[in-house]
Amino acid sequence: LYQVLNCLQACIQPMSPLLRLAFLLSTFISLTMAQVGGFGSFAPATEEIKTIFHTDEVKTAIAAQLGKESIESFEVDEYSSQVVAGTNFKLKAKVDGAPHVVSAFRPLPHTGEGLKITSVEKVE
Repeated sequence: LYQVLNCLQACIQPMSPLLRLAFLLSTFISLTMAQVGGFGSFAPATEEIKTIFHTDEVKTAIAAQLGKESIESFEVDEYSSQVVAGTNFKLKAKVDGAPHVVSAFRPLPHTGEGLKITSVEKVE
């Protein structure tokens, strides 16, 4: 982004300072706002993500979403997140060895609420 802005600055040097500033600000906002509000690309699960989702409570919630009493294993392979009033997660994971997409929501800490599994879908 810094290199792009430097290039743009060189191209717009002949403009008045106020017009130059307005152009740079609108370009910066356009480039950065493209990611706000949406899910990012899927990335390999980090240790932090694995730690967040490697709990008995998560396994129990996933089992409940699937209409099962319990599941044997749950392994997160990839994840994507979206920052809202908390964080939405989409996980590509294996539930008992089968591929699934798991959606979850982690509220902001001040709410005192825990992580919620919102949906679990088997990938065919």
